[in-house]
Amino acid sequence: MAEAEHYDDAIALLREGIYWVPADKNVFSLYQSCAELLGREGKTEEAIKLLREGIAKVPAEFGRHKLIEGALYLSAAARRQNWLEDLLIGQIGTALSAAQKALGRSLLQQLTGDWEGAATEASSGISTLLTYLPLYVQEAFCRLCARQPDRAQTALDRLPHALEHRKGAPYTWLACFIALRRNDVDAVRQLYASSSTVRRNWPPCRPRRISFAFGIVPWLFRRRIRLTTTQRSLLP
Repeated sequence: MAEAEHYDDAIALLREGIYWVPADKNVFSLYQSCAELLGREGKTEEAIKLLREGIAKVPAEFGRHKLIEGALYLSAAARRQNWLEDLLIGQIGTALSAAQKALGRSLLQQLTGDWEGAATEASSGISTLLTYLPLYVQEAFCRLCARQPDRAQTALDRLPHALEHRKGAPYTWLACFIALRRNDVDAVRQLYASSSTVRRNWPPCRPRRISFAFGIVPWLFRRRIRLTTTQRSLLP
């Protein structure tokens, strides 16, 4: 149902589920799915309002952090600095962990185009929660956007556990692009084969469908980037 061009029926069912499913029965996942579909339909304000509702209702131990992350990413993807600031310093801000606040500050810096500052915010926040994947990934993304692919790879290498690359994962897309910029032939071949999100012409989708995790892309997606002959030869 959700693969149709319009998602009205799916959204209605998810809203009904949100109403009936208790907070301790993974209702956060219904909030996530419903907000994603609203975002795909271009109903960004409605999506962020739904996520904020979920943050207020879902206890911390039942997935609230996932809703906070979604709200941060969506606000950044919509380029709404005021939404991000409200999430960080408003009433909801008290629900954010130190690591999530660092993520929010990094996204704010990205909105201003300060990629070095955004990378620093993410890197500094890692010390508050060494296992928090989004900060490692955002630091790597910002280093890549600052045209520092080697430092981007270093950021991913700092992860306490190696990434398990799988089909469609945003960080698999990121790792592949980093390897491409570094001319790492073996890594490019392996990552390209493992991800359906990578294509020879980038991006493969309209901007509103780009992963929330990388909602602000200054030079990668401003226009469709065709790979150079050398880069194309690296692909299977």
